[in-house]
Amino acid sequence: MGGGMEANKNKWIEDWGAARENLEHNFRWTRRNFALVGIFGIALPVLVYRGIVKEFLFYHNGVGIVFGGSC
Repeated sequence: MGGGMEANKNKWIEDWGAARENLEHNFRWTRRNFALVGIFGIALPVLVYRGIVKEFLFYHNGVGIVFGGSC
């Protein structure tokens, strides 16, 4: 009753899906990968953290004066 409902597979999407499923087997560390991990995995989080701590200390050590609020 519901025959003939097969979906046409897109070759490029199937290839992309297979590549994603096997990524851990095909991954190789390169100079570019090390740089990306260093920038986005280490340097960026450290800089964001330091900025947050600096702003917190700025407003809570009496240096930054907030008008109209109690901080």
